[in-house]
Amino acid sequence: MDDEKYYLEQLYQQTFLLVDACRNYDNGNFFYAKSMSAIIRTLVKDSEAPSKSKNQSISLLKSLGVKESMNFYNTGFEVADPNMNINLVGFVTVPAKVPAVNNSFDNFYLPVLDNSERIDCKWLKFEDWWNSQIIVSKTDKRNIIFTRKKITMSMAEQDGGVHVDALERVDKDYRDIALSISHIFIHMGPQGEVPIEYLQYALVRQISHELIKSILKKFSLGLDYHPTNKINLRGVSETKIVQPGIFAEENKCVSTRTKNPYKEPPYITIKTPPNAAYVRLSYK
Repeated sequence: MDDEKYYLEQLYQQTFLLVDACRNYDNGNFFYAKSMSAIIRTLVKDSEAPSKSKNQSISLLKSLGVKESMNFYNTGFEVADPNMNINLVGFVTVPAKVPAVNNSFDNFYLPVLDNSERIDCKWLKFEDWWNSQIIVSKTDKRNIIFTRKKITMSMAEQDGGVHVDALERVDKDYRDIALSISHIFIHMGPQGEVPIEYLQYALVRQISHELIKSILKKFSLGLDYHPTNKINLRGVSETKIVQPGIFAEENKCVSTRTKNPYKEPPYITIKTPPNAAYVRLSYK
């Protein structure tokens, strides 16, 4: 077996496993995102510094000689300097899976799949795709910024994808989001403020969606892939998934990548009083 045939067989197997993990997520098992993170790592992670060690990491896409040349599917919009920009996911309120009390609900994030309301460039080269800012939330108390690389590698290498780190060594932003110690949005309900959960899982599910579409466009693998949020919505309409808007200074809601976005983001300019302590955004 020659090298290319060997690597193509490995690509088929890894993509098959990634599609299968996505299917399990779409059937309500959000923690399968951890398996996705490990597979994404196998597909795209290379050692960042040259090394003579035999354990130097070489990604499968690099072994195939396509990582730098192929295009990667992008469902995000990277704003130049936002106060808040949430990409790749939306949030939703659905009936509780196992209700503790009557009329109880769950509030969590879900991937947008192919329904993003804003996309600046539909296809990107790897470094731009991997390192673009998909989550930005800046406040007086804390700045939270995630790239595809940071969220995926934190899950894979620290939170159970391929390894579980000591809790104090897990990236602080990732850890606090995963444990609901900090959050970007909350749901205001009869029980008071409830954090919206599973941001890390939804992000990795959407990154998997983008990567699968990229690979299936580049290679003829003969795999069926049918992403859906239907089961996780538990009877709620897909239109109820809220994709948060972009919050930036006036006239600064522009992409870092292009002057002509593929999908122009819907946004409203908000001017707050100069003495405002905070801004509360309400989504219905």
